[in-house]
Amino acid sequence: RRRRLLPVLASLHHGATAAAPPKNLGLRGVRRRLWGRWAAEIRVPGTQSRLWIGTFPCPRTAALAYDAALYCFHGHSPPGGRAFNFPFAPRRLYIDARSSSAGP
Repeated sequence: RRRRLLPVLASLHHGATAAAPPKNLGLRGVRRRLWGRWAAEIRVPGTQSRLWIGTFPCPRTAALAYDAALYCFHGHSPPGGRAFNFPFAPRRLYIDARSSSAGP
């Protein structure tokens, strides 16, 4: 006796391919890795090199990490051609206490 496959599995079994998920969902600096995680990277200003930010479980966190890196490089207004993924997300300026010389 031959087993019946579910319709979705049967179509995959007979050579039909399922629609591949989009690679970046329209988010800047974010792309989907082959194994399903989301990677974020950004171009370093004034160079051709890219700065690896990391991999993340979902595209939203990767896009927020890209926005944080873009803010660190350019502040509130990035130059033309670059834009935040979430332009209305709150951003704070953190000053590193180690870099200020407030004493001996």
